[in-house]
Amino acid sequence: TLLNETQQMARLGGWELVLRTSKVTWTNEVYRIHEVPPDFVPTLENALAFYLPQDRPILEAAMERAVEDGEPWDLELRMTAATGKRLWVRAIGRAERQNGEIVRLSGTFQDITERKEAENALAEAAAAAERNRLARDLHDSVTQALFSASLVAEVLPQAWKRDPDAAHEGLEELRMLTRGALAEMRTMLLELRPHALVETGLDELLFQLTEAVTNRMQLAAAFRIEPCPPLPPEVHIAFYRIAQEALNNIVKHASADQVTVSLRASPEFGGEADHWQGVLTLQISDDGCGLGPEGAEADQLGLSIMRERADGIKARLEIESERDRGTRVSLVWPAE
Repeated sequence: TLLNETQQMARLGGWELVLRTSKVTWTNEVYRIHEVPPDFVPTLENALAFYLPQDRPILEAAMERAVEDGEPWDLELRMTAATGKRLWVRAIGRAERQNGEIVRLSGTFQDITERKEAENALAEAAAAAERNRLARDLHDSVTQALFSASLVAEVLPQAWKRDPDAAHEGLEELRMLTRGALAEMRTMLLELRPHALVETGLDELLFQLTEAVTNRMQLAAAFRIEPCPPLPPEVHIAFYRIAQEALNNIVKHASADQVTVSLRASPEFGGEADHWQGVLTLQISDDGCGLGPEGAEADQLGLSIMRERADGIKARLEIESERDRGTRVSLVWPAE
């Protein structure tokens, strides 16, 4: 609102540094933010001393670039007021020239502590929610897989004596359960380090996701994955998340026996990332029960979220499904 904008502007302080004399001038708002008395005489040295040791060099470097090249700055920094109160401030500065020479630095100064605290609280809440989700996934997938594997391992010695053929089947089940648990753990470790999702190739991510799902649920899996060019981070993450949602839907709702995952680059990616320009297509299909006649349970299946992710990267998402004939999810980027 206009009132809020006016109040926000009123909380902006101004400052100035004359280079020839090193004289520093603050407005009343800057004095208030620093919590110093009106007779306090600011200098460049004591002004910089308010900033935390980790942030002070950042501001010093910005001021040096402004003096040398005229480069402006806009920084969010931490400082300690004269009373010991910790603050976040936004410091904006610019160089002023006279006759081609930089003679003055000036700018604005604002207390943004409330906003930063709100952002940090939201980030902490999101992190807590993610930890809870990972804990649920750990219980629902890895813990259950290892529990099943332990049961199979316990009965194998007796089964081997009575029926070696049945024992061989038990060994295969044990292998699939342990491989699925390992794939689940690798996926969760990637989730704990979000930057690792971008650093890991999309083909490897798809293998891990599919192996975790199919081995845990003892589904047959088929892969048709071609070499994938490096993607913009937001596109890479969107492909991963949509594949993850599609595979989770198969586990929860499809009652499928087989899953097929394909990734195709057209034209084929030849290894030269700077020269590839084409279309990337991801398809995930199953032979399960399919969706309802109206694409039912859209919210439950997360289809709206999948479409939002696709729209966010200007990709096309298609979902084809028939009752008792399975579902196919296709993601094409960029949209043709």
